[in-house]
Amino acid sequence: MATARVRATVPAAPAEVWPLVGDPRGLPRWWPRAVRVEGVDARRFTLVLRSSGGREVRADQRVLVDERPRRRVWGLEIAGTPFERVFSAYEVEVRLEPEGDGTRVELAQRMALRGVSRLGAPLAWQSARRHLRTALDALVAQLGG
Repeated sequence: MATARVRATVPAAPAEVWPLVGDPRGLPRWWPRAVRVEGVDARRFTLVLRSSGGREVRADQRVLVDERPRRRVWGLEIAGTPFERVFSAYEVEVRLEPEGDGTRVELAQRMALRGVSRLGAPLAWQSARRHLRTALDALVAQLGG
């Protein structure tokens, strides 16, 4: 599984950043294409995304790691969904580290493509980096940066 990463330092303490990144309900404020989050509990949530064609797409997520207040990893539930044709694995990780008066935020996206989708891997990784950069820029904007 390959990984795309982006990093930035935001002008907020980790205690200010964690509520936004550590609670799935905050995702529509900074995660690209996120419309809303449903069914949130300690281990699962559903992220509702708007496709490029304007349709709403439901993506069930499972919390894989919850190390409050510094690291959270969630993964797309793939089996039995339309995502199964494209991915064999898909995870997002958020890491926070104090840095000076702010917080170093690292976003990582790990994915393994399935079948013929693997032929588009270079484009998928470029897209993943753009997606993460957009997410990080929106997160910085939410935190007053």
